[in-house]
Amino acid sequence: MSTISEEEWKTALTEILEELDGSQYKKMMLFLSGIPKHVRTDKPREEMPQVIIEQYGVETSVHEINKIMDRIPRRDPTVQDRLRPFVERLKKKQENERRDAGPSTGATGVRALADGQEHFVDEHRVELIQRVSNIEPILDELKGKIIQQEAYDKIRAQQTSQEKMRAIYNGPLKAGDAAKEAFYQSLKKHEPMLIEDLS
Repeated sequence: MSTISEEEWKTALTEILEELDGSQYKKMMLFLSGIPKHVRTDKPREEMPQVIIEQYGVETSVHEINKIMDRIPRRDPTVQDRLRPFVERLKKKQENERRDAGPSTGATGVRALADGQEHFVDEHRVELIQRVSNIEPILDELKGKIIQQEAYDKIRAQQTSQEKMRAIYNGPLKAGDAAKEAFYQSLKKHEPMLIEDLS
């Protein structure tokens, strides 16, 4: 269960979005590649906090908004004072999870991450969505591991590689680091040049 209240985060996110000028808001919308373009352009600003949380989930949306505020950039106290408490809670939760899991992952094969370190597939989310093209064998390999039949069929039904990648991020990868690691290993196998370029 999330340590972050959805209502508290939605309120803070609404206030953060209100602080952005038109140009900054447009930049943020461009960076939110996990949300379909027509939703980003059609929804009014006051409805976007709910859309962002629905698309990314509470914890992932905190992480994404934190990255985007760095990129816009809005590192000023007006924005950061609203954002920081949620980022700190998320970091603390991740640290506790890593401590509970122990220093090594043993038979699971999942790489241990250093404190504060993002998983590769989170760190390079935007690039992977845009650049992974050999998606079909990845889906086939992960079917039955982290992607169940219903999700597999829905992802395969997407028209473009980018839409399929977004569907993977918005579904199976939310299961946690083990799912992300399985995805990463499959990417290394089927998209080695891309992974080497991003590493």
